Amino acid sequence: MKSEASLFDKNIFADAFKRSWPLFLCYFGALLCVLPMYAISVSGSMSLEYNGEWLLDGTVYQSAVLMPAISFVFAVIAAMVLFGYLYNSRSCGMMAVLPVKRSTMFCTVYVSGLGMFIAADILIALITLLIFGGNPHFTLVSLLRWLASAVMSNISFYGFAVFCAMLTGSIVILPGVYTVLSFTATVVELAVRAILGVVVYGYIESVSILNCLSPLYMLLQCFVCGVEHISNAAGEYISIYSLQGMGLLLVYSIIGLGFSAVALRLYEKRRMETAGDTVAIPVLKPIFKYCLAFGTALVLSAAGFKLVFSNSFAGLRATAVIAALMVLGAFLGYFIAEMLIQKTFYVFSNGWRGMSICWLVCLSFIFAAEADIFGYERYVPEPEEVENVAIHPGVYASMLNNNLELEEKEALTCALHRELINEREPLERIFRDTGTVTISYLLKNGTTVERLYHYPRAYSEGSALQSVKLLEEYVNSTEARALRAPELKDGLYIRHCRIYYRNNEKQLSNDCEVSEGFEEFYNSCVRPDVLETELGRVSVISRDREQPSEQERYEVEIIFYRRDGGNDRYFGYLSVEISPDALRTLDWIRENTDLVPEA
Repeated sequence: MKSEASLFDKNIFADAFKRSWPLFLCYFGALLCVLPMYAISVSGSMSLEYNGEWLLDGTVYQSAVLMPAISFVFAVIAAMVLFGYLYNSRSCGMMAVLPVKRSTMFCTVYVSGLGMFIAADILIALITLLIFGGNPHFTLVSLLRWLASAVMSNISFYGFAVFCAMLTGSIVILPGVYTVLSFTATVVELAVRAILGVVVYGYIESVSILNCLSPLYMLLQCFVCGVEHISNAAGEYISIYSLQGMGLLLVYSIIGLGFSAVALRLYEKRRMETAGDTVAIPVLKPIFKYCLAFGTALVLSAAGFKLVFSNSFAGLRATAVIAALMVLGAFLGYFIAEMLIQKTFYVFSNGWRGMSICWLVCLSFIFAAEADIFGYERYVPEPEEVENVAIHPGVYASMLNNNLELEEKEALTCALHRELINEREPLERIFRDTGTVTISYLLKNGTTVERLYHYPRAYSEGSALQSVKLLEEYVNSTEARALRAPELKDGLYIRHCRIYYRNNEKQLSNDCEVSEGFEEFYNSCVRPDVLETELGRVSVISRDREQPSEQERYEVEIIFYRRDGGNDRYFGYLSVEISPDALRTLDWIRENTDLVPEA
């Protein structure tokens, strides 16, 4: 008699439960520590008893943000346990002869794992509810959000882990495949950007565009517990907590369901004799080889250069080192993949044609970047194309605003940019004790152009370079000085002012707080001297000036805040050594403070 079609078999479920219950008991124990036990420990802290909101919202949400990481680990272990029969020829054969459809077998095993994950989540939520349900500060919404985040994390990573389980026939290879595919996009993008930063002159890393393809990395960045401190009518500060990134987690859970559906199709078409093979799907074997070759080439060249050679080579020599590391990495990756597929170390007698293709692609990539085929390094916008431009000098310049409204700013910036390109050869020869300058253009067509360059900080190396001279002209312009010492208006005020005195010969070191008249001191002395004297000058390169040990040295430190509605926000600081020609500032200090003791 023909059996009725079903997607669930109780006998298979019983077998799956018998094999996996210790794992899910461990998962339940982990959740028990993460939520209820942690909340109990926090509630018992005397320093936090006054703030019930922190206990109920902050603790629950902080536990929720850990769920993606916990699910990431347990999901692959669950896939290894539940689908472990696929990796043993004997077990695989026994399961294959059962009078059960493959779809029924897959769905039963899949639902067994996911169901036990969700059952543990619900049980933990009920325990937490029983413990804190009588607390007047308890919010059921926060607990429901925790439960939703736990379930969606399980669906996301368990679905992907089951998909990875269908790609291989080796239980040893499965966790590696799962981990590598989870972070491939982020690691490859970082490696490519690191290589371009060495090979392409002026390259600057922009916003990452592939992190969304690495779910755990993305969730660790975006799925967070947010807190906002506000004041009520009585003037008391209240902490409002929120769980940010739930929408992103929902998207990944939907994608996880999609991976589960693909895994079902792969399971139905799977050849059971592939148990024990590194790659269970024949068409993926060459893809596996080339992906491992290129991935190893990128990671080895980027990481190897950064860790070993970054302080030894620059320019063309650095490009040659990167190329050599890529060739070595491609060789290692390609033949390691061959060894894994063929299960032998004797793989060097053939496969050199594929290896040659990998080398050709790697060297073509390096050549295209170094030769500037696309004109990236040579491109400088014309001043009339620029809507706005900012120079970010990597020098000590307290409160230097990077969006200066200089006269003919576009022309000055473009001239500096051209000099940095023209002086590429001497600039690339120097890779120790360097500063950086970033140029950011906003063009009239709406596009953004950014470049990053290094220049020498030593006077002997940088004083003869026209680009360094132009940069120093920029950072010491009148407008730049004015922004280092801003005018006190639009809610800007001084919160703190302190003066320091040093005398090495007399071994004196005093300081004092300016408690009265510091705004007059700033407006009538410090600010005019910053605008007009050496007090406001910033050196792009080291001047190597030696000061006599008996010379008196004064320093002033001023902290600025801005009133923004009912809140006072930190704005910035001014901290400078007072130069001998800043007479107004020096005279005020000598007349109004007792920093220098009488002889």
